Amino acid sequence: MNNNKTEKIAGKLLIVFILAIALVPIASANLLYCLNDGEKLPPGCSGAGCKYTCDLGSGAGFCQVCTTNSGTPGVNPASCNGQTCSFLDGNNGPPDITAPNLVVNSPENGIVYDSNRVPFNIEVDANSRLEYRTSTDTSWHKLCDNCETYSRTVTMEEGQTEVTIRAKKLSNEIEAEITRTFSVDSEAPRIHDTLPNDDEFANGQFTVLYTEESLDSVKINYKSPTDPAWTTLPVLSCQSGENMQCSINVNTAPFENGQMEYNFEVCDAASCTTSPSKIVNVDSTLPILLISTPIPYLNSQKKILFDLEANELVNMFYIDNNDPKQKEKKLCSNCQSLFKEVGFKDGAWDITIFARDSAQNTDSETASFVVDTKKPKIKKTEPKKGFTSGNFYVEIQEENPDELVLHYGNSQQFPVDLNTCTKNEENNKYYCDIEINLGAYNGQTIGYWFTLTDAVGNLAASKLINVEVDTQDPVLNSLTYEQDEEKVEFALDITEENFDEVMYIINQNNDPKAKWKRLCSSLDEGICEKTVSFRFAGQNTIDFQIYDEAGNSIGTSEVINI
Repeated sequence: MNNNKTEKIAGKLLIVFILAIALVPIASANLLYCLNDGEKLPPGCSGAGCKYTCDLGSGAGFCQVCTTNSGTPGVNPASCNGQTCSFLDGNNGPPDITAPNLVVNSPENGIVYDSNRVPFNIEVDANSRLEYRTSTDTSWHKLCDNCETYSRTVTMEEGQTEVTIRAKKLSNEIEAEITRTFSVDSEAPRIHDTLPNDDEFANGQFTVLYTEESLDSVKINYKSPTDPAWTTLPVLSCQSGENMQCSINVNTAPFENGQMEYNFEVCDAASCTTSPSKIVNVDSTLPILLISTPIPYLNSQKKILFDLEANELVNMFYIDNNDPKQKEKKLCSNCQSLFKEVGFKDGAWDITIFARDSAQNTDSETASFVVDTKKPKIKKTEPKKGFTSGNFYVEIQEENPDELVLHYGNSQQFPVDLNTCTKNEENNKYYCDIEINLGAYNGQTIGYWFTLTDAVGNLAASKLINVEVDTQDPVLNSLTYEQDEEKVEFALDITEENFDEVMYIINQNNDPKAKWKRLCSSLDEGICEKTVSFRFAGQNTIDFQIYDEAGNSIGTSEVINI
């Protein structure tokens, strides 16, 4: 029985051993060789030691053989699934696993090429496929296939470009990459114009107008027309772009009252463009402008006298300092003096007067003045008739009022302080309330009127109005009442020769709907009598105000319980 168990165990071990041997090739095979016609395996074999020879009848393509790690064929092909080709070194040696040695001689980093046909000079140490792509490309572009060198031009776009060059070695498909960054600027800078022009005057400022998208530098060269040597200065802060303008101030003192020759040089990184030379007259001395008029003063006429002088021939003009467009308004051309009247609208003016010579040298002076041709207006006066207690009202309209005077009685005058009036800034209207003491005229009839003078002396006067003067308040002799529930009859005994009315209001301090109402507008033998109804139960306060026709008044109140 023990012998049977031993036999069964031995049998099982034998089966496991056989399976292990059978599985060894599958587990260890991990190389897929791609052989050219006539190449043999294992690598480096000869004679009878070679187990496989590639025989391609057409001579094209590859023989694919799955081998062990040592290159011995005859293993399960499934063990090479997913493997990439390994190649022999051409001498039936072991596989080549080295990357190609890629050398890029051109293009070079940081170089600016003056043509969009950029030279590509590339070397590699084994037959390879050479390709390139820019940073904006989505696919590779072939340069050459099965080659070791490439030396031709490749068309590139203007501006900065980043190019990656790739070599894929044909023997093992291993890749090498090199990236280069460079710029293409195939268009030379364009100079459209330079200023000043030939035979014009120069005051030290020189300007160039140009187009260059990749500007490197701008320079000015200048000299005396008879001097062979140029002086060169850099023009700073110039910008790249289309139709650009850049200026520089040059010390022209050595050429003062003479001539100067100049040109500009505009450069990008690849090339430069020089403008034609121009010869200009030099005058950097400022003219001197003297102003006799206009001066700061008020004018009742729309035409203002301009009396101006300069020490040389100039163009004279002025600018309204309150004009957002700062438009130049011509006074005279190629003149040394000016004496003429210039029209201006009503209002306050702040201007700058300029004198500019042929070299654009400029002197200036400011002038301020006021034009006021409109007569002042007295729009309204009160009282219009009847009585006054000393209260007057006037409305005027004037942009530049100087003096407002109330005339009354026996040639009396009362200057009105315009600062106490209310002003409408939009239409220059003033609303003035005036109170004066007319006690000396009480009971008399007086005349009154207003005069208004503006800042340039224009005068307006209101018409004469006669009024009676009453400066005394009404007298309340007594106030009595009789109450019948919510109805109360009031009787006010009043002494007032010029009686106007009695007004009343109930609970004005706590009833938001309370309002003044007339109790009576005439007296019956000095008595004002009327019945008033009260709406609210409890304590009610009624206020009375007694007026005469001059506006004098007195007030009183009573508490009524309902």
